[in-house]
Amino acid sequence: MITICQQGKEVVFMANMEIRDMLFRHNLKHWRVAEKVGVSATTFSRWLRMELPVAKKNEIMEAINELVSS
Repeated sequence: MITICQQGKEVVFMANMEIRDMLFRHNLKHWRVAEKVGVSATTFSRWLRMELPVAKKNEIMEAINELVSS
């Protein structure tokens, strides 16, 4: 999570929202995507905590698209 203070209010943003949104919209479990990219579910969950580099995001999004289309 990323916390930003704006005008005295704390605003919380979750990292990697586009990935999280795809998982939610397609009802995919973290472990299925983790398996597809070759890591444990724990590792995948840790990856989502902080904003990922573009290359890693693309790899994950590709795995999600493959799971959705299969």
